[in-house]
Amino acid sequence: MIKQYIRQALKMLGQNKFFSIVSIVGTALTIAFVMVIFMMYNIRTANVSPEINRDKMIYSGDGYSFRVKDNSHCNSGMSLKTAKAVFGSLPHAQLVAYEEGSFFAFAGASVENGIKRKVKSVDTATWEIFKYDFIAGRPFNQEEFNAFRKVTVISESVAKQSFFTTDVIGKDIMINFENYRIVGVVKDISSLFDRAYSDIWIPYNVNAAEETYSEGLTGDYRAYVLSKSHSDLDNVKKEIQTNVARLNKTLVEFSFEVRTYTHAEFCFMKDTESNPTWIFFLLAVVLLIVPAINISGLISSQMSKRYAEIGIRKAYGAYRSQVLIQLMIENFVLALIGGIIGFFISCIALSIFKVWLLAGNTALHSAQSFDVSIFLFLRPTVFGAVFIICLLFNLLSVFIPAYNASKKSIIDTLKGE
Repeated sequence: MIKQYIRQALKMLGQNKFFSIVSIVGTALTIAFVMVIFMMYNIRTANVSPEINRDKMIYSGDGYSFRVKDNSHCNSGMSLKTAKAVFGSLPHAQLVAYEEGSFFAFAGASVENGIKRKVKSVDTATWEIFKYDFIAGRPFNQEEFNAFRKVTVISESVAKQSFFTTDVIGKDIMINFENYRIVGVVKDISSLFDRAYSDIWIPYNVNAAEETYSEGLTGDYRAYVLSKSHSDLDNVKKEIQTNVARLNKTLVEFSFEVRTYTHAEFCFMKDTESNPTWIFFLLAVVLLIVPAINISGLISSQMSKRYAEIGIRKAYGAYRSQVLIQLMIENFVLALIGGIIGFFISCIALSIFKVWLLAGNTALHSAQSFDVSIFLFLRPTVFGAVFIICLLFNLLSVFIPAYNASKKSIIDTLKGE
């Protein structure tokens, strides 16, 4: 019976070309818009290598300090001492990494072949929080870090452009006119991954200097906190604010404050208190409801032209449920075709407008092009979830006019009333 309904539905596509095209295009565009939103959110927030712990991460802001007496000497920034006082003791945290910001430097085998590259000053915990794909060597270790050795990990492209090979372990590379010994080479990272992306990594304590200004509060450090689980994020945030309050009690003239962000907040709502998940969800619902209302009206109009057909079927013994199922399956076929088309439209749109939709400041200012694998877009689980949601809205928009048509009496349907 189902196969027969599907064959009838396919025949209806040819008999009602205008309605079929409008319905398919409407469904395709709806799913495409919603898919772009969901995929954009998913690509920026899902646990994807090298940022494999996004759902458990909390990032610090730059920090802010000021003199309490007259609100003067206001400065952004956070020293290492301050960062460790605030983030160093967090019961619900699994790991904390510190970074002395990032900067652009000329790097190469010699002064003559130096290329402008992004450099991150990090500690050894960075290699545990992010998953870098090493093609040669290893990350610098705690012993090298504690001994203030000038060692570095470089990207594949830096190795090839500087030495024309990735077999560079043990060689020296000049970074801003200082020699660093190469201990590791990692595969190039797309600048989509704001937190993990860099071209060169060096220990932050090589050139570290203790800050004395503003009671030692200011500096260029940030913290990356890996919570024990996703459910611990709020607890970690509370513990951070408790540590800030404890730090401020030890200060004489100044006060310090710092904002913290989950990965989703950092990507989408850094300057607001809104929940990005709910914002994207509500936007998607609006994009679904409006087309659903339009499709419902279109189907009601189309259904009135089929009253005679429905009446004849019921006159020959078709049950109301059979008529309703047939109408729903016809719409399902249209929705399925529209859904597949919408999926490919969303992938094409993301491929063409990927910089505008996905790139952050890191991508826009990085030396490396914004390279994103097409496999990030082809995410069947995301498409499946979005398609099911869209299909439910679509079927709901069809159910009312289809139900009204199926419950009419034979006489009324034959009259076209």
